[in-house]
Amino acid sequence: MKPSVLLHTDDEENRRRSFRAEVDQSVKVMVNGEPVDVLDISSTGIAFRSSDIHESDHCDLVIEFSLRKKYRIKPNLNILFCRHGRCGAEFVDLSDTLQLTLSELVVSLQKKAIQRLKEERGPQLDPA
Repeated sequence: MKPSVLLHTDDEENRRRSFRAEVDQSVKVMVNGEPVDVLDISSTGIAFRSSDIHESDHCDLVIEFSLRKKYRIKPNLNILFCRHGRCGAEFVDLSDTLQLTLSELVVSLQKKAIQRLKEERGPQLDPA
């Protein structure tokens, strides 16, 4: 039996119009040289916690992760909002290759989340 998956598409929270994934410890993100707590990531943007960033700020972003190899990418950001310590930003001027790499990262994170959910639920009986 496949696990049920709910996708929330609230326009206020889903400005990126792209699937998001929660980030685990395998992904390291730094903004202006400081590690940040990432809320979620998609192939088009990122949400993170920071009280030091404002909407008009320029930010240097570094994302480190491993898929088939190690990646260290530095996408350009457009900060969309910063409220109550939560910031949302979109990636700008991404090459096709970089956007595909970020998509692959998101799919990998989603697969891990599904696997964790299966493990938490334990063995399911098939109602046959």
